[in-house]
Amino acid sequence: MKKESHTPLLLRFSYLLPVFTFLFFIFTNAISQPLRMGENATCTIKVGEKYVVTKPNQIGHFNRVYNIPPLSIVPIEVYYPDGKAGEKVVITALDGGTVLEGTDPAKGSIGRSTDLNEQKKCVFNFMLTENSGLFRITVAKGTDMKVVQIWVGPESLPFKN
Repeated sequence: MKKESHTPLLLRFSYLLPVFTFLFFIFTNAISQPLRMGENATCTIKVGEKYVVTKPNQIGHFNRVYNIPPLSIVPIEVYYPDGKAGEKVVITALDGGTVLEGTDPAKGSIGRSTDLNEQKKCVFNFMLTENSGLFRITVAKGTDMKVVQIWVGPESLPFKN
């Protein structure tokens, strides 16, 4: 009867140990990093005489701002603290409404391009329609896209209907 040697098995295991150690350190380093989707930004929306400031969630959507009357012109500022003055930003209305140049409704469209100002802000006005419900506006800076959400009319949740 021939005696089997376990040396090849031990030799294979000794090669795997450094590989597993390397993968362990890569994994622990990766999970210790904060989750960040896109660029840091805040959105300020003027509603009547008050300002509502929101931050985006993990997919880049700012919290909804409610109770805005139909046909309003809403001033919106998106601040990019890590941005640079002069960077291009593209603003697009997804669900109706008009992105204005200034406050003149005659100079509006569903989208336009602008630059970040000296305060690293994208500043624009948005004119709502007479319809109630959700209006979404995308703000794209490079490959980063944020979504501003405005609700025309009172907050309407399914369990309140």
